[in-house]
Amino acid sequence: MTQENALVEFSIVPLGKADSDSVSPAVAKAVKLIRESPLRTQTHSMGTLVEGPLDDCMELVKSCLRETVKDNPRVIGSLRIDFRPGHSNRMQKNVDSVEREISK
Repeated sequence: MTQENALVEFSIVPLGKADSDSVSPAVAKAVKLIRESPLRTQTHSMGTLVEGPLDDCMELVKSCLRETVKDNPRVIGSLRIDFRPGHSNRMQKNVDSVEREISK
């Protein structure tokens, strides 16, 4: 059976805390879960990119949502999935491919 690898990019925005304009404390809890994950990840200012088996990526997203909603009455998330079974290390390979084209 082909490994069902995926690239999953997601962001989580906690809402409903009137006592602060900052979402950093809530986001930090989710990022801690992401960093503890065995999956390949890249966190940036607008979200996180995760690479691995699709089911594992989705479990991580759900864990982050559940962790964030513990301290926030509402959480909004966005999710993009690039599902390409049989391919791995695409997080870096995709960037390398574009860099090669730029160098031509």
